[in-house]
Amino acid sequence: MPTVRTARLDDAQAIARIRVAGWQTAYRGIVADEVLDAMDITVRPRLRKQLTSPMPGQAMLVYESDGEIRGFVNCGPYRIGQDSSRIDAGQGAEVYAIYVDPRVWREGCGAALMHGAERFLADASFTRCRLWTLEANQRARRFYAARDYAWDGARLDYVGSDGTPVPEVRYTKTLNQHCEPRR
Repeated sequence: MPTVRTARLDDAQAIARIRVAGWQTAYRGIVADEVLDAMDITVRPRLRKQLTSPMPGQAMLVYESDGEIRGFVNCGPYRIGQDSSRIDAGQGAEVYAIYVDPRVWREGCGAALMHGAERFLADASFTRCRLWTLEANQRARRFYAARDYAWDGARLDYVGSDGTPVPEVRYTKTLNQHCEPRR
């Protein structure tokens, strides 16, 4: 039976693999090929720390099916300018990242992960959730819109490892205590 659960340290390699596969598939044609092709699935110290010592109000959740991690979501208090050293819970919550293994896109993993994140955030008394997505990533924008997220007019540039700016837009949703799942 598929489940959404809190990520553990032994999930780190699967999370790293899914993140890279997600980037390389979803952002091809948006982010420079050289950047995408240079990505590797090395588990970074930052990920290990997130899994072993999450900050208060933050969660990393995974979708597990048949003993395999199929996706993950990372969420918590809102980051000013997407800077994790500048948290402002007064501005609500944020979905920092959500990635699903491209082999299982459109099978409900992303919807289940988003529901899990929203439930966690609502239970933590957040009433608003924001997220940033690449402006040209129409698949993701449709996914968020289908879950009642709306572009709030904010935009900024994500600067890749090659120094090229890629426009991002911010989506916002009001959370409620019920957070009914939506497919």
